[in-house]
Amino acid sequence: MALLITHDELIELELALEITDKRRQDFLTVIIDRTIKNTRFPGLVQPSDTNEWWHIIWERLSDVAFICFIARKSNNFHVDQIEFLSEADKIKYQQLDDNTCVFPLISNLVNQVIKFHGLIPETEIVRLREWLKDVVLDAIRKSADEWVGPSFRKRGRKLVAYLETAHAGIAIAIILDLCADIFTTTELNEIREALINKPQKLCREWLDKAITRKNVMNNWFMVLLNGYGTVSAILGDQVGVEKSVENYELAVKLYNQDSYDESLQYWNYASLHLAHLFEVLVRYNPSLESKLDISCYTRCMPWVVSSFIEMKPLAGWGELAYPRSLNWGDSAAIFRPTADLLVHISRRAKKSMPIEAGLASWMFKETYQDPKLDPDDRATFGFFNNFLFPTLLNWRYTENSMTPEQANLPLATKFKNGNVIVRDRWQNTSTVLGVQAGYEPSRSSGHRHEDQNSFILSYGGENFFVDPGHCCYRLDIQTHSKSAPYHSTWTFITKNGTSLKQKPILGSIYKKAPVINKLKLFCQKGNMTVIESDAADVYGKPIQKAQRTWIMCGANSIFLVDRIGSKQSIAVKASFLLNNREGKLQTQVITPRQLLFRRGDVAIKFVLVAAVSSNSFWYPGSPLYLDGKNNDTGATFSQKCGYVHDCYHPQPNQKGQGAEGSGIIDTWTTPFARDHLLIYAIVMDDIEHISDWQIETLNNSKIIISPPSQKRSFQLQAKQDGSLIVEESIDKTQIIIPY
Repeated sequence: MALLITHDELIELELALEITDKRRQDFLTVIIDRTIKNTRFPGLVQPSDTNEWWHIIWERLSDVAFICFIARKSNNFHVDQIEFLSEADKIKYQQLDDNTCVFPLISNLVNQVIKFHGLIPETEIVRLREWLKDVVLDAIRKSADEWVGPSFRKRGRKLVAYLETAHAGIAIAIILDLCADIFTTTELNEIREALINKPQKLCREWLDKAITRKNVMNNWFMVLLNGYGTVSAILGDQVGVEKSVENYELAVKLYNQDSYDESLQYWNYASLHLAHLFEVLVRYNPSLESKLDISCYTRCMPWVVSSFIEMKPLAGWGELAYPRSLNWGDSAAIFRPTADLLVHISRRAKKSMPIEAGLASWMFKETYQDPKLDPDDRATFGFFNNFLFPTLLNWRYTENSMTPEQANLPLATKFKNGNVIVRDRWQNTSTVLGVQAGYEPSRSSGHRHEDQNSFILSYGGENFFVDPGHCCYRLDIQTHSKSAPYHSTWTFITKNGTSLKQKPILGSIYKKAPVINKLKLFCQKGNMTVIESDAADVYGKPIQKAQRTWIMCGANSIFLVDRIGSKQSIAVKASFLLNNREGKLQTQVITPRQLLFRRGDVAIKFVLVAAVSSNSFWYPGSPLYLDGKNNDTGATFSQKCGYVHDCYHPQPNQKGQGAEGSGIIDTWTTPFARDHLLIYAIVMDDIEHISDWQIETLNNSKIIISPPSQKRSFQLQAKQDGSLIVEESIDKTQIIIPY
């Protein structure tokens, strides 16, 4: 009996098709289509593939194994006692004999799709079994060195496991579990021996080393643990299972209470592996369910949902709608969680964490409206997340969908990993602002960018200020894309020409690293939200203050204030990355201080209202910046090309990798001084209305943003003590922002 697919799950799938579950039929059809497409030629890697074998083996063998498994089961199945079956259904299935197709709807759908491709079902199933056998035997007979991974994985005197080792082990273990009948007894022994001597042994050694050296720091631990634990369970290795349960307790510590420190994409990658291991271990021994904590990744669902922006077609990817999310660090702009993970959370957390389970169901329905989204060869490594057969098996647990409104998710919220997210509303969202503004001590490290005090801004379905994302790690442009000058934040230049770079954000479960970007203020009043963060320690000496304040006023306007203090004279380079993916960003430089950006039917007016650089460091009681005594000292404007990537690929020059110029970086550079103040105003509206917005100064100390109607304007005032006051005109709501 297979661990990964139970009798109950196949019968439930058959019954769902019986009541004409069109959407689930579509998902099953896509798996069959993928299976046929991806096995046309001998060998795992097909002529059209862009990935090497390690990076496609799990999803590809999983698809083929599922089709072969249900084809075999369709003609050889006996009904057990199944709780959700009605008495009539139990009688119907119990009356079937071994010569009857007990899954007629599944079988018919498989046959129809195969025939649609011009193939004979019986012949095609035989071919798939032979293809699978050849691929598995070829993989297990590869040298231990090849099981380590691609050439960019370092080799030493002793072989060690890498991510690829774990993935290959999981894939072969799935075949051993679902399709053992394909192989002879001798071949099965060879498969088991290979699993023991390669992935199980190498992954165990890696895990032991990481634990001994207190190097349990990131997603790698979950991946290698899944490789070890899945192989152990399917081999029936009780000692290996017990060790996996013990190590699972370490893995859960890497998560925050509400988020994950590496990135959104690597939360998914780590959590997919932990969830897969949970399913394998619980199916191996149901009593383990109470010992394996799934709340660590389940409680992150509000963060995942808050980070989601929309579904929309993306240039270069066809006409279908692709997901967009706030993609800090190494994360795909077209991020959505893996469907298998979402439906797993929907099922397993339904009673213990119903809100998070409901949000997972909602996310699944929102982002998997069309199962045909390509590519299908980057799923398990998290390059572009997709679905495998567990989504079909857990489908009935997704009926508990809960919208963000029903879950009472706030429109403005901060998370412990430093993400602060503000939107105007959940339904028909107009504006989404995402900010990297301070964080609590990190529990994991890796895959971060130099993006502290950077931000992402989407308006009217168009992403304007963006994060560059990530591409092939072995390219120079990935190094550029990670750096501060390629984000919407600062670089500081000393008089000797040295560039002050951002320090990495570190942390582990063993020792708290100091927090070097501090969230100073997060508050809401009326329809205004203020976020303030000081990143002075991110740059270190001589920087004493590196404070950025975002003041979101309604859905259409933002004040942005930068206050920099240094012990030595520095120049501030304030950069802003704009989205020019398909070359359709229209930038109008009205003056070097007034910019107008257009994308689609909407536009953003971006104005540097004030730029003051003082050679005497500010202190309480000194003259006000804008009181007429300290004139605006100006800042020079420049523009250069940057990069905006859609999603990662392990090989260079692939789809999803942004070309130079896919991002436009606008930069203002101040004169050298010890004290700097930069105040910007941002307004957003339809193209035909954007020119009617007014941004003006009053008495050299007030900045006013007024909409075309002249109603509900917002005023920012600088006080003599260095504080700021923002006020809404109609009900006179005020927020005071201390210096």
